[in-house]
Amino acid sequence: MTEPALLIPARDEHFAWLLGEAPAPDGLRTPPAGVDQPWLFEWLRRLLARGVPVWLIADAGEVVGACSFKGPPEPEGTVSLGWGIAPERRGRGYDIRAVAEMVAAAGRDPAIRRLVVVTAADAADSRGALAANGFTETGRVADPKAGELVLWRLELETRLVDATDAYFAWMLGEIASSPAALRLPPGGIDEPWVLEWARKPPAHRRAGELVDGGGRRGGRALRLQASAEPQGRG
Repeated sequence: MTEPALLIPARDEHFAWLLGEAPAPDGLRTPPAGVDQPWLFEWLRRLLARGVPVWLIADAGEVVGACSFKGPPEPEGTVSLGWGIAPERRGRGYDIRAVAEMVAAAGRDPAIRRLVVVTAADAADSRGALAANGFTETGRVADPKAGELVLWRLELETRLVDATDAYFAWMLGEIASSPAALRLPPGGIDEPWVLEWARKPPAHRRAGELVDGGGRRGGRALRLQASAEPQGRG
C-alpha cells in the first residue's frame, strides 16, 4: 500500500482546472489518463456551490480521486457518501483512507447520525473499504440499469463536538438547554472544577494542569465526545 492519501477540501478553482477551464492550482497534477469523467466534476462542483463537503483525494500532489457527501443531512441525520478513484490508481488503498476521513468529518457534525452508501454487488474495492471502516451490509436491491446493488450503513455511535462556552454553561447548570440538544449521563461526566478548568482560555490555565475526556494539556482545542442519540437533557 502506498503512502496514505490526503483529503483536500475542494474549491471551485480545482474544478475549473479539472474541467480544463484554468491552470492547475497549488502545483497539483493528475494521472496520465485523468481522474474521472467531466460530468462527475460538474456535479461535484454544483454540490460544492450548495455548501456540501467535497474533497479531492491526493497523494504527493497527484489527484487520484474525489469524494463527497451526496447532500446535506436528512432530517433524521442520514448522509450518503460517494467517491471515485482514478482507474490507474485503484487497488492501492486510497478508497479506504477516503472513507475513513469522510467518517471522521461526519463525526464532527452534530447533525449527522448515520452514513449510508450504495455500491454495485461486484465492486470489491468499495466493499472492502466500507467493511474496513465499520460499515455493515443492510440489504440488496435489483436495479433495472445498474444490476444488483448493495446497501451499507454506519451508525455514528460517538462524535466530537467543538466545545464552546455555551456547552460548559449547560454542563454547569447555568442554562437549561444544551446548544445541540445533547444530554448528559445520569451521573454527569466529571466534577464541576474540571469543567470550570476546561472552560478557561489556555492563557489562564496553570502549567501542568490536565483535563480528561478529550481536552489537551496546554492546548487550544477542546472537544466533547457525544452520543449519536441527541436528546433533551431531561
